[in-house]
Amino acid sequence: MANKKEQASEQMRHKILATTIKIIGREGYGEVTASNLSQKAKISKGALYHHFTNLDEIRYEALAFLIHQLIDTGSPSEYESLKEFLQETGKQAFTNMDEYPVATKALFTYVVQALVDNKLKDQLQGLVNHALQQYKHAFSYFYPDINDVVLTGLVQIVDAYIGGATLQCYILNDTVLHQANWERFSQMLIDHIEQVRTR
Repeated sequence: MANKKEQASEQMRHKILATTIKIIGREGYGEVTASNLSQKAKISKGALYHHFTNLDEIRYEALAFLIHQLIDTGSPSEYESLKEFLQETGKQAFTNMDEYPVATKALFTYVVQALVDNKLKDQLQGLVNHALQQYKHAFSYFYPDINDVVLTGLVQIVDAYIGGATLQCYILNDTVLHQANWERFSQMLIDHIEQVRTR
């Protein structure tokens, strides 16, 4: 168990990362400067660099923090079925987008920045792949007899859907519609798995 000093340090790191996400979502990627960040987080520059080596480290760790916040699904063992898992994780994702639009906008800002920053692109790709592996784990948890080719295909379908639906949800600002569409999409995935298993 962490002591009080470690807990305080972790809380400060989270505060800096959350502030970074807000700056990126509201002002843009280039506005994450030491002055702006220390002012918005209400800490000194010295405290900022006590917790992080440089601004790039802050930006990259903020991305990991953001993806965990928006996409992390938890363990499939917490759910009774794949349908329940997909319904709950979809509900969580769309609720997060609705409640934290700045975080969603920050994620898209990271995606745009990754077009010109290969290091960021690699990190974004790795983090998204890690998040998507949670879906692969859930598919194989509830359907242990489906093969790896099918699993990989399912994850690619989920990846394409989430990317498009997230952008559309942000632009159209209709969480209820997209939640309903996610439920239909989830049922299509389950139907596909059932068909593959009976061939």
